[in-house]
Amino acid sequence: MTLDFFASNEAQQAKAAFRDIRFNKPIQWLKFPPTTSSARIDILPISATRTHAIIKEHSLPGCRVLCPTMFDKPCPFCDAIAVNRGDDWYWKTLKPKDRALFNVVYIVDGKPQKMNPEQDATPIYLYEVGAPQKKASGFWLLLIAAMSSADSEDAYKKQFFSWDKGSTIKISFVPGSYNGNPFANPAGLEFVHPRHDYSKDRAKYEPHLYKIPDIYQEPNLEELNDLLSMMVKHRHGAVLRLQVPETDSMQAHSRKWLRQMHGQLQATMQGCFKFC
Repeated sequence: MTLDFFASNEAQQAKAAFRDIRFNKPIQWLKFPPTTSSARIDILPISATRTHAIIKEHSLPGCRVLCPTMFDKPCPFCDAIAVNRGDDWYWKTLKPKDRALFNVVYIVDGKPQKMNPEQDATPIYLYEVGAPQKKASGFWLLLIAAMSSADSEDAYKKQFFSWDKGSTIKISFVPGSYNGNPFANPAGLEFVHPRHDYSKDRAKYEPHLYKIPDIYQEPNLEELNDLLSMMVKHRHGAVLRLQVPETDSMQAHSRKWLRQMHGQLQATMQGCFKFC
């Protein structure tokens, strides 16, 4: 079912008040032009033990919602899914999706470079990619496949990303399109040696790393409830405010059920990124 409730003036006002995902600081996003054929990047660790961070969001028609459970808060969308499990509309429309975030350095001729020298403050960017899915392509899926193919632990560590070790990643692209919008679709990946030794100038790069979830503003629960009510109203053609039990047990039940739904994907990620 295609939901176009943002076409109404009332819904546009609700969306404008929500303003999608908000950030606590300016973000330099890594975005490749649609005509890009290949590019090279270095991944820097997000923390002492992790190469990437996982966020959970609800990709609604026309906007993205950061899931409040990331901040240990109840989520109206997750609770609505759990309460209405017999209605596929809630799962198909409101289901959470995992996104991976990498701190990366843009590389040209083996050296860190700014993609836009006149605009960018540093050569460090935040690279956001979708969760790997069956019969899907994308950077994360390619990375998992490449790292999982390491024939030994030593080979895996050589590919792994830290301040003084690892590989530069060369990404090959093919033209892609989503909803009529062209983009550079990652189609191939290979590890390139040697890589810049960031441990020698770590103090230069580390202050510019993006910390997750610190860069995000916590979602406003009242706004999320209003947005959900608008969606339900549009669907049923009447003013309906979804009544979701506020008990701790209900919230715990919702989170337990959603964890089970995503358990297989999380197990796959942890298995592939065994050093994360």
